[in-house]
Amino acid sequence: MSKFAVFHIFDVDGGFGDAIAQKEIICIFDTEEEANNFKTKYEKPHVYDTPYQSLECGILEVMELPTSYDEKSFWWLRESEEEEEDDDDC
Repeated sequence: MSKFAVFHIFDVDGGFGDAIAQKEIICIFDTEEEANNFKTKYEKPHVYDTPYQSLECGILEVMELPTSYDEKSFWWLRESEEEEEDDDDC
């Protein structure tokens, strides 16, 4: 069974006037239709500030969430090539 999340996409000021994109989850739905209905109702893209670059908010994005995983895709658990080479020398 799939789950669908609605994210709010918005910019924040990076400190030098540059826009840094952010993404926050708003809610999760059981069906894509419910998620898209929520997006249609509440999405309101607009510029909310302009310190240098325009900062936008109100953009909503629907994404399907994973409901299972494969440990082989966890690249951070793999040993580095150097560690593997050292093991061969022992």
